[in-house]
Amino acid sequence: ELEPKSWRRARARCPKALTMGRCPAEGLEASIHVLFLFGVAAFLAWDRYKRDDLDRPNRKQADWATALARFVCRRPLGIVSIIAAYAAYLSLAAFVDVDCLEARSLHLVTALEQYARQDEVTSYNLDNWESAQKASVSAGLCAPARRRLAAVGDTEHLKLFYAARNRPADVITAKSLLDARILEGRVTSDDGFDDHCYVAGGAGGANRRCSNAAVRSWTDPFFAGGAVVSNIDAAAAEFAESAEGRYFFDVFFTIKNPTSNVSRSEIFFSLTDREAFRQWAKDYLLPTLERASTADTRVCWLNGDVNDIEVEEAVTHDALLAIGSLIFVYLCMIVHTRSPIVATVAMAQVLASVPIGVYLHRALFHVDQFYVLNFLGLFIIAGIGADDSFLLFDVWKAEVDRGPSRTLPEILAAAYRAAGASMAVTSISSAASFFANTYSTLPALRSFGIFCGTLIMVNFAFVMLVFPAALVMRSRMRPPAEDARVDVGGEDVVDASSVQVLERPATPTGDEGDANPLALRAAPAARSRSRSDDDEEREPLNLWGRVAVVLATPAELAEAYQRFKSWAAIDKFFGRTLPTAVKRFHKVILVAALALAVMGFASTAAELKADDEPPRFFHRSHNLGLVYELSEDYFAAGAERGLSSAGGVVNVDVEAPTPGPTPGPSSRPTPAPSFAPTPRPSPEPSPAPSSRPTPTPTPRPTPAPSFVPTARPTPKPTPRPS
Repeated sequence: ELEPKSWRRARARCPKALTMGRCPAEGLEASIHVLFLFGVAAFLAWDRYKRDDLDRPNRKQADWATALARFVCRRPLGIVSIIAAYAAYLSLAAFVDVDCLEARSLHLVTALEQYARQDEVTSYNLDNWESAQKASVSAGLCAPARRRLAAVGDTEHLKLFYAARNRPADVITAKSLLDARILEGRVTSDDGFDDHCYVAGGAGGANRRCSNAAVRSWTDPFFAGGAVVSNIDAAAAEFAESAEGRYFFDVFFTIKNPTSNVSRSEIFFSLTDREAFRQWAKDYLLPTLERASTADTRVCWLNGDVNDIEVEEAVTHDALLAIGSLIFVYLCMIVHTRSPIVATVAMAQVLASVPIGVYLHRALFHVDQFYVLNFLGLFIIAGIGADDSFLLFDVWKAEVDRGPSRTLPEILAAAYRAAGASMAVTSISSAASFFANTYSTLPALRSFGIFCGTLIMVNFAFVMLVFPAALVMRSRMRPPAEDARVDVGGEDVVDASSVQVLERPATPTGDEGDANPLALRAAPAARSRSRSDDDEEREPLNLWGRVAVVLATPAELAEAYQRFKSWAAIDKFFGRTLPTAVKRFHKVILVAALALAVMGFASTAAELKADDEPPRFFHRSHNLGLVYELSEDYFAAGAERGLSSAGGVVNVDVEAPTPGPTPGPSSRPTPAPSFAPTPRPSPEPSPAPSSRPTPTPTPRPTPAPSFVPTARPTPKPTPRPS
């Protein structure tokens, strides 16, 4: 109790820390943040000290755009270096615990039912109940007075569901029975199964002895002498009279109707090395299950580790699609900006936002769990980041195209005024809409909103600081081009990216002050050209633009500039074709947009209703897109569901060698974390022992003590009406 709280937090965060629960580098992460703040302050102080009087803006005339533009143009390399270094550190800290000098695991939530769990009193009480039950089971307080034959490792089970393709249909056919028998034989005959099978007693490892109770198959009553019985219907009718039938088959399987749409088997494991089991499941078990479905039967499965592997593979597949979309966006950036360097900087901003968002999601908002839904943020930030980069680049390009009469700070300040406010409004409003999800009672939706809102704000900071600095450095590093020349009556114009104006009035007065800076007077230019070589040559003034005028009148210059400006096809469409069409048909466009909005609102309001099912992240063709539907719709509502694994011990009564029916709520070796204390009502009467009436008036079958997990500290179900 006398130990500091920081030590206790460090020990909880770093289980492999050194003595007294302290991490080897405790406080290093916070120290680096403080050093960065000191570095930024020192950089700003040094910049303020080094700038001259010309760089000091007039407080009465300068605005935020002018001050920021001058700062970026003075120190573009320093800004990029500091931000890139700190972004690299945050990206590293997102996946590495700096204090404990070890990798930081990303707590990815793969249990799909967790996406529908709410933060309310019921969920809070359920979490407390599950935690208390786990602690009681670990302490041996809930163990019944039976012999424990599985004392090796953690007990896991694999549920196999066999569903008829065109339901309603009967899955109890000779072909389905044979296919199921072959699949279960392939699983249990592999050498890897012997390393993880359910242990009946004795030592584990190489000397372990698998139990005959490791497999509970629905096909056993239909096989005699290694072959399918001749009269399957009679065997099914006889099986319907037993308690096993109501466990292995769906709720519609009765004495009067000995047919079933779905059947299930169960395989138990005793795990002493979970990593080895996951590797065997990934290399052999999962591929075997994926190839098991036939034209008549669909095979699905439930197991924590196996389903986690499926989710990881799905995320990896989606990551490849995300990489493909990012490559496409990157190519579009290159085509639009005509500069691979600028496109690379813009795409690097998008990619750097993701690990920084992961770090802030945990460190700033204290949300440790990361949901699969958050991966959609990569596509969202790719679109928003590309839009902001395109907008700032187009405004920058338009300001440069206006002529060679302004310096880089003036051009960047104009770009900030035109695009900065628009980007700020769109970014803040978009981030606010995502941050509004923090008030949701669904943890998954709350985490998604925090993560996406953080991505948008981080990318906005990059676009306002790093991207303009890259544009400035690119403009200064480009090789000087030939000065443009426009002669009176000339048709040809030379493109010049950097030009030199030899003479212009320092303070325009009279008519010159009101004229466009691009329309330089011919007389001063002529005088500069007519000076003899003996005259003192003036120092050129480096400016940025696309046109330099040597001799031209304002009217001739304007005409020459329009001829010079070569537009691409997309520029012509958005700069001339589309505005003309909108101006001509603006009334029709407004009426059509209003009509579509009203129709969309009306159709949405008519069809809008709350969905009582959890979100579907997988298509029905995927195992995880169908297995929960089979488990919930065709079996007892109290049957276990969930992807999370739970270790424990299976208590087996030796005096009952014949497997008996397992009550629906108790078929798991240990309670899953997602199991609700109150079963959700099922649309059909549940044959499993529960608080609801069973479909037949026969007495409740006495459950055989073959596979009864640890007793649950829940109230006994109310007796069904006689």
